[in-house]
Amino acid sequence: HIYGNPESYRLTIYNRWGQVVFTADDPNKYWDGNFGGRSCVPGVYFYKVQGKCLTGHVEEAKGEISLLR
Repeated sequence: HIYGNPESYRLTIYNRWGQVVFTADDPNKYWDGNFGGRSCVPGVYFYKVQGKCLTGHVEEAKGEISLLR
């Protein structure tokens, strides 16, 4: 999670084949489990979040999430 006032922010979510199913440049936006107007298949997806604070400090995190329906 990026705290404070981010200078930049990027959340990317990938399916198991590495296809990007969601991106956001706004920390207040979230993935609703859809891609291209259709519901994604339940399963494991991967995320990468990057942010840079106004002070220049860079944060990066990667992990997995499970989509349940």
